[in-house]
Amino acid sequence: MDQEIDGWRKCARRYFTPRLEDKNTVDDLVQETCVRAWLSKRDGRTAHVGGGWIIGISWRALAQYRRHRATVGARIACESDVRHALVTYADTVRERHYRIGDDEYPLSAVLRVLERSVREMPATWRGIFKLRMAGASLDAIARRSGLSVNVVKLRLYRGRQALKEAIVASLEKEEVDAIQSQEV
Repeated sequence: MDQEIDGWRKCARRYFTPRLEDKNTVDDLVQETCVRAWLSKRDGRTAHVGGGWIIGISWRALAQYRRHRATVGARIACESDVRHALVTYADTVRERHYRIGDDEYPLSAVLRVLERSVREMPATWRGIFKLRMAGASLDAIARRSGLSVNVVKLRLYRGRQALKEAIVASLEKEEVDAIQSQEV
């Protein structure tokens, strides 16, 4: 899978580099393209994600980025403007839904709850999670934390299970709160 994603990155980078000057923007759009391709493959919308598929996803990501730039403006003066721009950008994008169990939730709600749940996670799991999310291998995490690979795997597994339960509970609570506020 890692080789396939590296191929997607190379293809998307070849598409974006001549079209954009800012290297950071290229990196962001390459990452967005890879996430979209991975979601398509995971959801079964395609069996094989090839170069043509990646170019199509890249084209749509670039069009979306340019529309966003046209509406928000080219210059962002300070950090509060950056936060506002990110919120505005999130509002302009069609809301994706993420399936957890039998229910679907808005992706923005899932990400918000995920971030909060990771912050509230016990420190022993949180450190391992952050390293893994940063792309560290199991061996590297084990060496860095002074644990065996099996203990790292076990903590990741238990952490994922606890995280999933916390996310589902939080999303269900938010859903109930939203329904109750509509009734009032």
